[in-house]
Amino acid sequence: MTSTTGSGPLLAQRHVARLLFGTLIGRLPSGMAPVAILLLVADQGGSLRTGGLLCALYGLASAIG
Repeated sequence: MTSTTGSGPLLAQRHVARLLFGTLIGRLPSGMAPVAILLLVADQGGSLRTGGLLCALYGLASAIG
């Protein structure tokens, strides 16, 4: 039995890099949604306060969900 220390041996495993890349790409829409909400509200003539409130509500709903 071998013990692995550090991230070098872990990333050298067969499918780890592919799974890591897929996970990062899969989470991208979740991180971009608040930015899109803020830009949409600003584009439609709303205030940044309203956009910020909607982003906060989106984050709260994501945490609850």
